[in-house]
Amino acid sequence: MACSGLHKLFDEPAAEKYFGDGALVPSNAELMEQLKVIVEQQKSTTAALAPLEALVADVTELNTSFAYRDAKIQEIEGKVTKLEESNKKISILSDAIVQISLEILDKEQRSRFKNFEVKGVPYQKNENIFDILNKIATRCDIRITEDQISFYTRVRHRSRAGEKPIIVGLSNRCVKDNFVAAARARKGIDASGLGFKNTSAKIYANDHLTPDNKYRLNKTKIVAKQNNFRYLWFNKCRIYE
Repeated sequence: MACSGLHKLFDEPAAEKYFGDGALVPSNAELMEQLKVIVEQQKSTTAALAPLEALVADVTELNTSFAYRDAKIQEIEGKVTKLEESNKKISILSDAIVQISLEILDKEQRSRFKNFEVKGVPYQKNENIFDILNKIATRCDIRITEDQISFYTRVRHRSRAGEKPIIVGLSNRCVKDNFVAAARARKGIDASGLGFKNTSAKIYANDHLTPDNKYRLNKTKIVAKQNNFRYLWFNKCRIYE
């Protein structure tokens, strides 16, 4: 009943009324029509703003993604910086290790400066190594005495093939250099000429090199042969070409 009365109130034409200043007061029907227009405009505005809200959400999500990306980039940059610092330290340590290794190798070679190595001497049971050395010296037109010798011994060859070389330590480096130089000048001494029978072996005397320097010398010989170098020798523990 009340609802019916309300419709009647708005549906019935109202008498024209005026404000105190003479302006015409809108009727209820006109007000309802204006209200409908406003509601429709609001709906249109809301519908128009709907995509904008989605866009705002996308931008917000994108900003969050950028912030995460920037944080990750900073994290990675920090790790890269630490890695570069670590690499610098490793490089410094590597250089130090190389330097120490070279110094150790140099000292090891220096400890052999008074030694020489004799290769190709056939082994005989109860052999007299000093007598063999004396015969080699005689063939090389030099003299060596027993008191000049600190030690002599056969050692196992690295390849475990062939005769074990003889290592000789002298009390004087000059005597060693003279012995090796004289033996090299002979370019090999026939073992048969020293009293060994049924053999054509050649006997050579060289500096007593460290395994590392032997390896370097052999590699250098290969390169020298490939490049047709005329001369290559190892004197006083140094390679010359």
